[in-house]
Amino acid sequence: MAKTEELERLLTQVAAGDRDAFGDLYALTSGKLFGVCLRILASRPKAQAALWSTFVEIWQDAKSVPTSGLRPMTWMIHVAHQKSMQRLRLDLAEVSPEMLADEAQTKGEWPEDLVLKPSEYGQLIKCMEVLPWERSAVFRLAFVEGETYPDLAAHFDLPVDTMRTWVRQDLQILSECLER
Repeated sequence: MAKTEELERLLTQVAAGDRDAFGDLYALTSGKLFGVCLRILASRPKAQAALWSTFVEIWQDAKSVPTSGLRPMTWMIHVAHQKSMQRLRLDLAEVSPEMLADEAQTKGEWPEDLVLKPSEYGQLIKCMEVLPWERSAVFRLAFVEGETYPDLAAHFDLPVDTMRTWVRQDLQILSECLER
């Protein structure tokens, strides 16, 4: 993965309208960001659309990275996460519970159903919104991307024990929210 300094340099150039720097930034980060989109949306075409939207926002908002207080990759992952969640919310709004039930009956049990029933998908999304976005990002990186506590701590520039505490607290918050 690209170094923070290199990403900062490229984003500064992108903020100035440098198309070549934007191409370099895309080449360096699109794989990771596509993975974030794909994990959330579980559909290549939808993930590609979310990735496209992500890079449109990166092009438009590159100037805001230095004032955000975030590392460039953290900011870009956040943008990809937001765009993917927007797409997921739209998809869930278009699908009725009856359609989900019919599809589950015709195709059999989905692997996700072992953990979460279709009627709970929307509730999980609402519960994730209870968390501050950086905590939600930590949770997704840990449980979707498979990052370890040391990886997360380095990524967010925090002690490993703080990261463990965040994840434990967030699991408790999500558990309580899902029980309501």
